[in-house]
Amino acid sequence: MPAAKPLSLSASRMTSDVRKAVDAALSKHKLQNLQVGDGLAISSGIVGFIVTDNELGKKSIADISGLAASVATSLNGGEPATIIKGGQIIVGFMPPTGVASIKD
Repeated sequence: MPAAKPLSLSASRMTSDVRKAVDAALSKHKLQNLQVGDGLAISSGIVGFIVTDNELGKKSIADISGLAASVATSLNGGEPATIIKGGQIIVGFMPPTGVASIKD
């Protein structure tokens, strides 16, 4: 039996899809005024968007985790994920198992 072909994701399509999912998540969690960076952030296996800690104010970890869960759910895959690193918070998802590359 031939080996399964590794999956890849399109960077341009993922950028567009993640942005739509982020906008929907911000609306759902009543955070429409939150400023998020353009494009994708990819760090430690997480694909998502960057928010600086001062923009979140007094939001709880549960609020931030809820954003990640909404983004992952909107994209129909992946595991919700959040990483806090160097004063930035990356909120998004871990790509599904089997994704070997991101290309365009």
